[in-house]
Amino acid sequence: MNYDLSVLTRRTLPLAVVLLLFLIPFGVKAHGSGTLVQQVTVEPYQLSVWVDPDPLIIGEAHITVGVGRAEDGAAITNAIVEVTLTDPSGNVSGSLATTEKSVNKFLYEADTIITQLGVHDVVVTVNSLAGKAQTDFSLTATEKSNRTPIIIGIVCALVAIYVAMRVIKKEQ
Repeated sequence: MNYDLSVLTRRTLPLAVVLLLFLIPFGVKAHGSGTLVQQVTVEPYQLSVWVDPDPLIIGEAHITVGVGRAEDGAAITNAIVEVTLTDPSGNVSGSLATTEKSVNKFLYEADTIITQLGVHDVVVTVNSLAGKAQTDFSLTATEKSNRTPIIIGIVCALVAIYVAMRVIKKEQ
């Protein structure tokens, strides 16, 4: 069989461009998403902490905490989870992480506002009938990256390829 690939390309390239544009991340966020930044066992718990965005930037930050039993990792959903951030100037802000906004109700969610660049100390404290424990770690807030030039470059390259293919097709 002989296939005319130019017809296939002519029909699929615009669709591929549209699909690529939808696949480029534009910063859409969902609760429970983020980058795993801490996973530790502190008796009587296994704690996992995710942060979005990672690295932190000035503005809203989302922190997700998973709490499980130390011996088997089984989810604990009746704990009190507090997340405290200390910014580079020593200002302390805290919030309770709850399962209220969590999609699966096994994760504790907290939102906070990052106001300064630099190292932020994070303390996660968990308290339930099983006991009290905490973990701490540091995160660095950086300048927001600007992906706009990259996106524009990709779109321009795809348009150039499409136009070149049309010109080649007309010359044949």
